[in-house]
Amino acid sequence: MSVSRETVRDKAVELANEEKLENFSFSEDWLSGFLKRKHKARKKICGESESVDLQICDEWKAKLSLIIDNNSLKDVFNVDETALLWKQMNCYTISEKGKSCHGITSYKDRLSILLCISALGEKVPPLVIGKAENPRCFKSKDRNSFGVHYVSNKMGRMTKNLFETWLEIWNTKLASEDRKILLFLDNFLGHSVNSELSNIKLVFFPPNTTSHLQPLDAGSSTLSNRSIKIFCNQN
Repeated sequence: MSVSRETVRDKAVELANEEKLENFSFSEDWLSGFLKRKHKARKKICGESESVDLQICDEWKAKLSLIIDNNSLKDVFNVDETALLWKQMNCYTISEKGKSCHGITSYKDRLSILLCISALGEKVPPLVIGKAENPRCFKSKDRNSFGVHYVSNKMGRMTKNLFETWLEIWNTKLASEDRKILLFLDNFLGHSVNSELSNIKLVFFPPNTTSHLQPLDAGSSTLSNRSIKIFCNQN
């Protein structure tokens, strides 16, 4: 089950009241110290992770500098999709250090969001994919004021046609700016592209290496540009 830091603190307060303990501080320092003494850590509850061939990752990293070549970091981008599971319960819990966590049922209602960022932190407006063509919450709203592009399909997921259309629109914009970029991405089926892109060069990660090579899979979006910088400067 999902157990948050707040849950641990609330239980401690309950037990302290039952034992009639007075002048007891339930501060963040106390909570961190308690979890450290009990060898507990905050972890994400997940299923089995896909096996990764580290040798393939190392070989690919070794030739990364040749792939980037003389491209400026401002023209090196990474793109990836993430799911906004808006009905999902908290997927973190307090657990033993060194042990994995499994088995939590979650709702599948979702939006898909495409994120794209450069190594210097330039962010392309996100592409949000929902199921409804005209959600009720959009009524009387100006979609252009959202700061994102909204599209829809029956599954609320990225498809080859949506991705190709997004690339073509961005490619046209880059061409008008006389700018060419490198775009790193995984080899997800929806990323297959037949269009000729004059100003975007696609560079695909090796199969099943996303967890080790994909910068946008390395942590929160606020750290994405830092992740890409490290990724680009490894060699």
